[in-house]
Amino acid sequence: MERLGLGPDVFLGKSGLNQRLVYARIVGFPRTSSYKDMAGHDLNYLAMSGVLSMLPGSADKPNFPLNLLADFAGGGMHCVTKVLLALLERNESNRGQIVDVDMVSGTRYVSASPLIHRSNPATGRFAFKRGTNLLDGGAPFYHIYLCRDGGLMTLACIEPPFFEVFIEKFIQALSGHSVLSDEWRDFPALAAQADRKLWPRLKQFLTIGFASRARHEWTDIFFETDACCVPVLTPEEAAQRFGSSDDLVKDISGPCLLNPGQHTKEVLTAELSVTEDEYESLLNDSAIGQC
Repeated sequence: MERLGLGPDVFLGKSGLNQRLVYARIVGFPRTSSYKDMAGHDLNYLAMSGVLSMLPGSADKPNFPLNLLADFAGGGMHCVTKVLLALLERNESNRGQIVDVDMVSGTRYVSASPLIHRSNPATGRFAFKRGTNLLDGGAPFYHIYLCRDGGLMTLACIEPPFFEVFIEKFIQALSGHSVLSDEWRDFPALAAQADRKLWPRLKQFLTIGFASRARHEWTDIFFETDACCVPVLTPEEAAQRFGSSDDLVKDISGPCLLNPGQHTKEVLTAELSVTEDEYESLLNDSAIGQC
């Protein structure tokens, strides 16, 4: 039995079956690069994008953000964005198109801001070596700190007014504590934000201070303030507070969620002219499913 392929030429050619179709294709390495025929995964694509080398880690090597950056952001989300744009264009042209995405280029697209700042050192945002910049853990006011009970707090008070709120609450919480020894009592913590030479001392001060209290104590201290200081939740804690991963899927999909195989028969028989016998054969071979 003759079978038709499902490439874009079948649908979008001059005698195509559905010339309004938006046909998306995702690959890892760019289609014109020398790596185009090689297998790879998120970490490989992240490495080739130039972004991995900028991520914080040790002095010897960077860490990587699970498989989120190149896979889901540079691949999936980038593809969705281009498909949506193609659908908008179709409203004007009444024609579909091929949407090509590769994860290396997609990663560079979603990472445009740090890459642009890196190529323009005058901005100061990513002008220095890994781990010493404003947003990669170099700034003591954009960092993660260990608490007395082993919990973690995030601090991200980049803007001076937010940093001022944080320092005021932080020092107040340490008032009368042995942490505020003579060594630190007169430390110009507020002025240290704008002075990179004082960043190492400020980070030391904050590290010692955060280690003096448990995570839940710091959480309460900074709750309902503009200090930009909140706890690092575990996945279980986040699920309790914001809903489970199943709830996330429901929220994202909502009424658009289709049952697998819901329109299989309609598409194959009405649009692709598959006969009843051919359709039954595909079912029996488990090549397709229906609900």
